[in-house]
Amino acid sequence: MSPEFDVAVVGAGIAGLTAARALGEAGKHVLVLEAGTRLGGRIWTAPGVAGGLPSELGAEFVHGNPGPTLDLAREAGVELVPVIDRHVLKDGGAFRELSDPWQSFAEVLARLQPQDADSDARAFLEQNVAEPEIREHFRQLVEGFEAAPLSEVSIRSLATDAQSLSADDSQYRVSGGYGRLVDFCAEQLVAAAVELRLQSKVTRVKWQIHGPVALSVEGTAAEVLARACVVAVPLTVLQDPEGLRFEPSVRGFQEPLAQLGVAQAARVSWQFRRDFAERAAPRHAFIHHPSAPFETFWATENDAFVQWTAWAGGPKAQALARESSEERKHLALAALASVLGLPEATVQAALVRPIQHHDFSNDPHIGGAYSFCRPGGVEAARALSAAIGGALFLAGEATDHDYPGTVAGAIASGTRAAQQALAVLDD
Repeated sequence: MSPEFDVAVVGAGIAGLTAARALGEAGKHVLVLEAGTRLGGRIWTAPGVAGGLPSELGAEFVHGNPGPTLDLAREAGVELVPVIDRHVLKDGGAFRELSDPWQSFAEVLARLQPQDADSDARAFLEQNVAEPEIREHFRQLVEGFEAAPLSEVSIRSLATDAQSLSADDSQYRVSGGYGRLVDFCAEQLVAAAVELRLQSKVTRVKWQIHGPVALSVEGTAAEVLARACVVAVPLTVLQDPEGLRFEPSVRGFQEPLAQLGVAQAARVSWQFRRDFAERAAPRHAFIHHPSAPFETFWATENDAFVQWTAWAGGPKAQALARESSEERKHLALAALASVLGLPEATVQAALVRPIQHHDFSNDPHIGGAYSFCRPGGVEAARALSAAIGGALFLAGEATDHDYPGTVAGAIASGTRAAQQALAVLDD
């Protein structure tokens, strides 16, 4: 039977959408299969109430000035709003200014020597940093920013991140939310006549070295046939033996997949009238509250409303993932009340919209936040970006060597996978 599609794209996160768009605009017949009920994957913007602020349930920040994100935002006509990178510590009942966190982060990592083995970050700290305060500060940055456990993350990958952050520590938010970029890509898919099917979970990919590819979709008897396939699913799906089966198995995937981990993060957001607790805590800063289950807080505001967000990463997020959604919301509210120095009941009563939260850790289609490198895994993304014959091409932030763990990496990987597929299809 002849393939019905030139390319099947598995996954409709920003990586899959980017790949599908490029292929569709190149004149290829493209089908996107998404297991969930929406587009965007780990990008999910909940619209605000009238006059309110949108809430990011997933990705929120643009770190540095990554070309892939800047180019897409420019094309979509979406503004990037600078974020003030100020950090304060909740110290008892007061707030204490913190010095540039990335400078101290880089200073610790400067102790890594070229001949040193790529150990995990905890082992590196135990061997090279004696000061408890510096160790604790380093832990907060790794588990808060990387959302990875110290005992699992590669010290060399952290050194690479430190170099890029010290070179450009600017940060931005997407005006109106990251979801605007997803919406723009969806509009472009329609214009390019790309077919999209939601609630279509691919369970098996049967492939031949030069194609075609046959995909089994849960609940559907007929296979989807395509000349080639771009697989743009989260790392958890690729690592789960029951998540997505390749027949035959792809031996080239096994080692690099084992060298990557999935970071865990939990976030909860609330909206209030702008004048609520206006002087209780700094609003133009990242507030660190290390003793709380959610240990980082920040606020955004407009003329009418203020939105507070609580964040936990790494082991704290792993612990929160074992709690019910309602319990996570309660713990977050208690932590925010502590930051603001107010009774929980007062904070609860002041809410102007329901609490915004999505449990990505237990989402069956996603399973976590973003990827991180385990010791020895600094080249894993590059290995996963290689084409498998003329049939299979992986996309997703975990497969991008230049911008791993970010939306920029997901966008770049989608562009790269599309180019690989086009090189085969147009040969």
